[in-house]
Amino acid sequence: MPIFEAFSPEVEQVLLALRSGDRVSDTAPAATQVQQALKRFEETIADGAGADDDSRSKDLRRRYHRPGPKSALFARLLAGKDPLPYPPPTSFSYPWYELIEQPGPHLINTVGGVASLVAIMNGDMGTGCARHLLLNQCIWGVEHANDAAEELLAIQDEFTKSAGPEPALAPYWSRVRAAYSAGPVFIVRYGRWEPFRMELGRLTTTARRDHAERSVSLGGRMESMFGPLDVSGLDLNAKIGAVQSHFNLANHLQRRRLARLPTSSSDSVLVEAERRDDELAIAAYRANPSAYDFVGFEIDAWTLTQA
Repeated sequence: MPIFEAFSPEVEQVLLALRSGDRVSDTAPAATQVQQALKRFEETIADGAGADDDSRSKDLRRRYHRPGPKSALFARLLAGKDPLPYPPPTSFSYPWYELIEQPGPHLINTVGGVASLVAIMNGDMGTGCARHLLLNQCIWGVEHANDAAEELLAIQDEFTKSAGPEPALAPYWSRVRAAYSAGPVFIVRYGRWEPFRMELGRLTTTARRDHAERSVSLGGRMESMFGPLDVSGLDLNAKIGAVQSHFNLANHLQRRRLARLPTSSSDSVLVEAERRDDELAIAAYRANPSAYDFVGFEIDAWTLTQA
């Protein structure tokens, strides 16, 4: 298996040689391309890609943008593209170039509040904002929030401070639904980039029919553990679409058996419990097979567009 899976075999060969300290001939395939990309890579890292002079940020960029298979910056330069003037926001630790270079709207997968300790440790994150949100595991500053968005922030704060290791969203459910019905809008900012508008859009995914029908009947899913801001986990304004695939009972039972820990044949209690579990799964499926179908499922979700 290639070590640098993101690159062509010719590029992999040159990179492997360089990592090993071997001399690479200028006539070798992709040698010039790699050498030019490496030169620009080092120049970009050296000047911080136009970012501020915070040494901690530079150290982090060096760590996460090494010229390997997971370096988005190196892959970008290798493709002949220019670096951005500032480091882009990240999406689950990966540079989110599409957010900067394409008009959008762009779906956000996860949204949450930022714990006060994290905010204190990171300061204003270069945004000049006092409040922050975690969008796809990246800290953004909140520059402005309309009344409905302010209500969500207030609920998020109460939810985070509520007692117990697993705070319950149910006590806030009517307020959460009312806030989303009022059309929350945030203006958020990352680094030196121009602000973005964060508002509701629609996400089309798939779900098992019985789960989807339950969300529709309840008007959402108040047992979400991620808090009121993570709207895609709340199944608000859910709509069920066409069947995408049918449930395969035999495959399901096989996966269950493979997932179980090996047991001694003498452990009759455990063997009997597993047998009963399988019988219950078979009975539930036969009683209502269509409930196990995977259907199209459309729900509210946060989106980002340039403000």
